[in-house]
Amino acid sequence: MIINIQFIVRILLGILFVGAGCSHFSELKHDYLAMLPSMIPGGIYMIYFTGILEVVGGIGIQFKKSRKLISTALILFLLCVLPANINAALNSIPFAGQPAIPMIPRIVAQTVLVLLIFFSCIQRYDTKK
Repeated sequence: MIINIQFIVRILLGILFVGAGCSHFSELKHDYLAMLPSMIPGGIYMIYFTGILEVVGGIGIQFKKSRKLISTALILFLLCVLPANINAALNSIPFAGQPAIPMIPRIVAQTVLVLLIFFSCIQRYDTKK
């Protein structure tokens, strides 16, 4: 049963990350750019780069051979984009025409994503007990 739940969570995470990554190449790229703290170099190229990372991550966690490496990279990625989320919350930067999400819900959401990645991609369960 846990194996099936892990599979379903991986599929949902894949859809989430591929969708989010693709949005970096849409008109939302300007919203992502506004979230980027000035101390982080690269501007729009950083937005494209992070979009590519999300797409690769969302696809990579679906394959057993790449799952552990890619899921670890996705967790590190979420930690790396945390400054952009904090910046957006502190400076009330809207996204997709919606008001900025406050900091606590952003941090909770990223924590939940990290836990879901760990549960579905890294944590192994022995089903033969």
